[in-house]
Amino acid sequence: MKLIKLSVLSVFFNCVITISHAQTINITQLEANVLKLNDELKYTESVKIIDTFIKENKNNNYNLYGAYIQKSFTYKRLFDYKSAMRCLDLALKIGIKTNKKNVVIAEINAEKSFILFDLQEYEKSGILMNELRKHNYEYLDNNRKAYLIMQDGYLSYLKKEYKDAIYKLDLAQLILEKYNNRDLPIVYGKKILLFGAMNDSSNAKKSFKLGLFNAKKYNLIKYQMYLYEVYRNQFAMRKDYKNAFFAFEKYDSLNTVYNIEENKGKIKIFEKDLNLKQKEFEIKRNRLWMIFMGVIIILLIFLAVISYKFYRTKRAKHYLLEKEYDRIHDELVLLSQSSNSKNHFSKYNLKDRQIEVINLLREGKSNKQIATELFISENTVKYHLKAIYDILKIDNRMQLFKILDNH
Repeated sequence: MKLIKLSVLSVFFNCVITISHAQTINITQLEANVLKLNDELKYTESVKIIDTFIKENKNNNYNLYGAYIQKSFTYKRLFDYKSAMRCLDLALKIGIKTNKKNVVIAEINAEKSFILFDLQEYEKSGILMNELRKHNYEYLDNNRKAYLIMQDGYLSYLKKEYKDAIYKLDLAQLILEKYNNRDLPIVYGKKILLFGAMNDSSNAKKSFKLGLFNAKKYNLIKYQMYLYEVYRNQFAMRKDYKNAFFAFEKYDSLNTVYNIEENKGKIKIFEKDLNLKQKEFEIKRNRLWMIFMGVIIILLIFLAVISYKFYRTKRAKHYLLEKEYDRIHDELVLLSQSSNSKNHFSKYNLKDRQIEVINLLREGKSNKQIATELFISENTVKYHLKAIYDILKIDNRMQLFKILDNH
């Protein structure tokens, strides 16, 4: 019973560790996984884990850069250079946003030069290579440096500068032997061509055997195919059709295993299906977002209507209160002014009509308005004003206002 419990617990903890590991995969682990899957010709699975990694690292530019580089390697394995270039462009766009801008630019230029070289666009590849060589391959790892030196050696071979070609290919071989044995077959393939051009069949055969041994050691079918193709062409050039045919048969059988077109088709179908699912998800998300925004807008309109009605009611009440306040205030002012005027001007023996005129002046009314208020003519108002000025011994209305202000 205890053994069963321990076994169940062990399985449980292993699952937890596995899930945790899957959720915390970093770019180094992704590179290792992609390399393993590509070596096993599992390209669909390779693209799948890269796309999953990209989705999980949308806010990490450094990880995204590395993921698109890995995706370009996968397409390059399938000789789908157009897709590989597209991935490199995406990697560059993202990579320059990181704090390793110079490294990113150097690595992308190196990778693009490799693709252009494979496409035999040597002039375009050479432009990028010269730029990197001018800066002594700064910011590049030893593997990329070895590749660039190897390509430089091949270009020397094409120019028939064989001594220089041997020096550069040997240098590239030494770097790869120290840092990356996996890619040595590429150098040996270039040496087969070089020794073939120099009519050195012994060294050409030796390079083929060493390259093939290394390619089989790491089970790299792509490199085996490359070596057999180069060796076949060498036999054909020497009109050794028997060995050329043998090399072609080996190449053809490896090509069947490699199954390039089928794998390319699988990836295209997988990515198409992935894109369709992504679009369906985005459509659903947009639809939910529209519904959510519609509800929000309706709520905002409802709140706006309620707020407006509340504002109108409050404003109406405020207006009525102000009117009532003004009415009471006016009545108090009239009573106060009437009383005060009589008290203030009692010593001057002013008549009631004259006091009425003074009170109306105090309210700020004009002669015409006073005449209308008292049902008299404007001239009569002027007459009363003149009489008031004489009694108060003043000359104008301003002096009258001063007296009113003092009282």
